[in-house]
Amino acid sequence: MQSLKSNSQKTKPLIFLCHAKEDIQQVRKIYDKLKNAGLNPWLDEENIMPGQDWNLEIQTTIQKTDFALIFLSQCSVAKTGYVHKEIKWALEKQDEQPEGGIFLIPVKLDECELPYSLSKFQAVDLSDFHGMEKLIHTLKDQFNENIHRAQKSIKHLPNPYINREMLSPDSKMFFGRQKEINTICELLSKTKSVSIIGERRIGKSSLANRIYHELQSSQNTILIYIDCNELEETCSTRDEFFKLMNHKLKQSQNSNNLMFSDNYFNCYSTFKRFIEKQAKQSFKSIVFMDEFESLPKIPFADDTFFSNLRSIANNPANHFAFVTVSKKDLSQLAHNAIDSSNFWNIFHPQYLGMMDTNNINELRTTGFQNSNFELTENDLNIMNYYAGNFPFFNQIVCWYIYDSKIDQTQVNEPQMVNDLKIHYQTIWDLRTLQEQQLLKKLNHPKIAKFKFQMNDMLVRGLVEKKAGTYFTFSRFFDDLIQGAFKLKGK
Repeated sequence: MQSLKSNSQKTKPLIFLCHAKEDIQQVRKIYDKLKNAGLNPWLDEENIMPGQDWNLEIQTTIQKTDFALIFLSQCSVAKTGYVHKEIKWALEKQDEQPEGGIFLIPVKLDECELPYSLSKFQAVDLSDFHGMEKLIHTLKDQFNENIHRAQKSIKHLPNPYINREMLSPDSKMFFGRQKEINTICELLSKTKSVSIIGERRIGKSSLANRIYHELQSSQNTILIYIDCNELEETCSTRDEFFKLMNHKLKQSQNSNNLMFSDNYFNCYSTFKRFIEKQAKQSFKSIVFMDEFESLPKIPFADDTFFSNLRSIANNPANHFAFVTVSKKDLSQLAHNAIDSSNFWNIFHPQYLGMMDTNNINELRTTGFQNSNFELTENDLNIMNYYAGNFPFFNQIVCWYIYDSKIDQTQVNEPQMVNDLKIHYQTIWDLRTLQEQQLLKKLNHPKIAKFKFQMNDMLVRGLVEKKAGTYFTFSRFFDDLIQGAFKLKGK
């Protein structure tokens, strides 16, 4: 895991100690006092390693230091040489500070006159009983003020974790899933129908939409994308369904491959002829049906309807395939027509489970790094506990953590818990009673004998198994299962 730390997130100020060689004994004592006070002093004799370029190291340190303390004594003021070069560099750095900002502080080791170049700066007199205390107090206060000023000046990007809907195909917050994309595209290249299956909010629609847009540039390919949630309000007959597909095809960029027509098809028969005609011209056709569960609920989607769809896709000469997106396997949608028409058995199921750790880490860190935010160990613990490797839950948790960093406040965990709990409840409600009972008893020593009943949850990534032990994908889910969620019917 990478972390990114900006200057505004330093925990200690770097303090350059500029001194004459004759004053080293006194300066070394002050170096120790500053270190003991929780500061980060830099002294050439302490910090330059053997073999390093002495001149280069000093110049480099002055450029990145937060403060320069110019130690003055009767000896150093009267002396000419290197210390005056260091004063010159420090003065140049002071000129770069905002109005009122402190960088250079003269420190008098004994009673001496300030050089003319430093005379306008208020000096700290260490012969004063409270001199050292004033110096440390000034350094800490000014450092905190510098941090506050730097944080106010940073223009943070809008919260990148705000999107909770289907990601746009060019979204920079789409991570991973390359293996699934490759598998699906390989199947579609052979016009094999694919069923994308996974939990609600696991990223099924974003994946399908991304593949759809990637295929837009393919030669001799006709693409139609339908959100089946629209159908209940827009289609009451089969003909209206095919007219809607005709409308979606005309809207797509892919229709540029075809000769313009007001109606490519307006019913099943004309749709079938259209597909057959395009196939003879070496075109292949792919129909994406998102939120597929909604289609079987519409009265016209009967045995004949699904048998007709199956017959088109099942004929290799048609070069035709479907991509469906659903929470359940098509054979489990509890719809007579899907089962009796054998519509489901032409599909290659592609289960979408949890992301692997590398891709989850990329999702977690990218948005923070772009705004120079550092993820702390506590941030990562929160992500692991509440979200595991579930991408959508990581989006929610990252949103709250990112928001807290902008406002410089604690993460609003009570609100985050309420936000997450609704979605976890949906996962729980979609489980069968037997699955719920098994989830309640994952720690039971005899749970291993239910491995076949656990299989679907393992495939979906809701449950993992290591060294013969089952556990849920996040500890928060397990805590909800044991403490808040009730079994069906109770």
